[in-house]
Amino acid sequence: RHAFKGTRWWDLEAAFSTSGGDEFTAGLVSLGGQRIINGKDFDRASGSLKANKEKALLLQEADATQAAQDLLKNQWTVRSLVEKPSKSHPSPPFTTSTLQQGAANQLGFSARQTMRVAQWLYENGYITYMRTDSTTLSREALGAARGIIKDKFGSAYLPDKARIYKTKVKNAQEAHEAIRPAGSHFKTPDTLKGEGDDRKRLYQLIYNRTLACQMNPALISRTVVEIAGGDAVFRAEGKVIDFPGYLAVYRRSDDTETEGDKTLPALQQGQILDCLSLKPEAHDTKPPARYTEATLVKEMEALGIGRPSTYASTMETIQRREYVVKKGNKLIPTFTAVAVVRLMEANFTELVDYQFTARMEDVLDEISLGEEESLPYLRRFYFGGNGDTGLKALLSAPVDIRSICTIPLGSGDDGQPVNIRIGRYGPFLEHGEARTSLDSHIPPADVTLEAATHLLEVGDSFPRELGKDPESGLPVLLKKGRYGIYLQLGDDENKRKQKALLPGMHHEDANLEIALEILSLPREIGKHPESGEPVLADLGRYGPYLKCGSTNRSLPSGEDLLTIELQRAVEILNTNTRKGAEVLRELGEHPDSQTAVQIKSGRYGPYITDGSTNVSLKKGESPEEIDLAAAVERLAAKAAAGPSRRRSGRGRARKRKA
Repeated sequence: RHAFKGTRWWDLEAAFSTSGGDEFTAGLVSLGGQRIINGKDFDRASGSLKANKEKALLLQEADATQAAQDLLKNQWTVRSLVEKPSKSHPSPPFTTSTLQQGAANQLGFSARQTMRVAQWLYENGYITYMRTDSTTLSREALGAARGIIKDKFGSAYLPDKARIYKTKVKNAQEAHEAIRPAGSHFKTPDTLKGEGDDRKRLYQLIYNRTLACQMNPALISRTVVEIAGGDAVFRAEGKVIDFPGYLAVYRRSDDTETEGDKTLPALQQGQILDCLSLKPEAHDTKPPARYTEATLVKEMEALGIGRPSTYASTMETIQRREYVVKKGNKLIPTFTAVAVVRLMEANFTELVDYQFTARMEDVLDEISLGEEESLPYLRRFYFGGNGDTGLKALLSAPVDIRSICTIPLGSGDDGQPVNIRIGRYGPFLEHGEARTSLDSHIPPADVTLEAATHLLEVGDSFPRELGKDPESGLPVLLKKGRYGIYLQLGDDENKRKQKALLPGMHHEDANLEIALEILSLPREIGKHPESGEPVLADLGRYGPYLKCGSTNRSLPSGEDLLTIELQRAVEILNTNTRKGAEVLRELGEHPDSQTAVQIKSGRYGPYITDGSTNVSLKKGESPEEIDLAAAVERLAAKAAAGPSRRRSGRGRARKRKA
């Protein structure tokens, strides 16, 4: 994405009408005998025009506007009409990775959420084992699925023979069958009513996919019509589903309708059409899409990286270590990730090669089959040999940290390099002797040379004095730091107070009056009508909030921190927005107390609880590795040990050695 350079191109959209009044739209494909450039003519990685496309016509805005005016008076006829029958075949039943992808795309679940719900469905007898890379279904499952299809949809939807799918995943270990409803008679999704919406929705997805994989394909008629007028040709495409087949129960994300799937009116070759309008349209090339959890799991599976049991924990780890941040459903790399990847690629090239994990899996398989000995392999891996450098030598090699943490962007007007530097306290920009901090929340790929040059120029204007505080006489400064621009009362030697700018506020809008209002926070709005305690409005680390006694509430967007009145503040304080800790796993009932034993997600990581005693999981331990017996044992040990003592910071200081 960083190397991508966007390009804009133009075309025309025409609105046509038949004599019967049926309307449809079509896009310009050729003009004056030259094919019009479209999105497929641009390289997806760089955004530039592909080679050998010079003969095609790249329209600019002026060309498109002029063509729209010139072509509107032409007579339009249907030049060609082609109907192509096609089939859409169902996907195989779910494996671990495809279940995570399907749940992410259709239900909006994270990989961890999918596996947590699937674990419950498995433990309660609704589905088969959920960690598998096999697409095979047992005879029992095939018989159950085919019986439901015949009874519910009829023989037309049922193939003559059961569909058999072969696993195409590298290094697949087909120890279990595909994920499907358990048993020889599938439970209907309605049996999960009252067990939680997430559980029912995921089971419905698995149930439908299992039925769909044993149904006949969908029959689709695709129509391509070309309309000519003078030296211009427009094209419209549409489709009609003649027989739904598996689409009657399951639609993939790519089965949803798009603009190219519109239904066209009945047309005939040579038919005259009316052109209602011609509208120039601009299009911009888009950089490669960012990974989502679903697409990242799909890519890992294709490259043979990891196993079904590791996908969810991998997604969780890269987010917990802040290698990526999640915005919407997109995974955006951080500057920390950039530094780590550059370090690994420069010094541990083989270990971060995409094929390393796949090759290691092959060797481990050979060891498990007795074809390879484990100890010689471990010696070779660590000490080297047979052409391998060995991990020990790699760890002792010198590392050029400055080079690794320097990302060149290009050269400024003076010819000096402009770089992103990743320092101990966050990223910053460097151009000769000039430096300015870089907001660590900015995606690395979005920092272009032009943006960096602007930020360096703006950075030179900080700190900026807005005026003097009339009460203390101290300067009010606008400063720039690691997390953005903020206000400070007093200079660095006599620093009284610091506050961030209000959400959505631009630094150019900051003046002395509003700066003093922000620095005067917290603001007492009034007394709570019931408790009599003061209601305060303040600006904290996570944005504006209200406080009354021990109750805190974030201020909803659209509310003004500086002007909100008491009545509205009390309404917000009275809303219960607090959520309990997320339950990661239900382990069962405690044999002694009969209370539920659960694994929950806490502030400092997952922990086991029976409602009265909490035990944190060990570092690197996955919730899926804990069963009820182990949990009960740990809870008993924790209860026997008694409450832990807090270390006081006011205790006697240690004696220093002379």
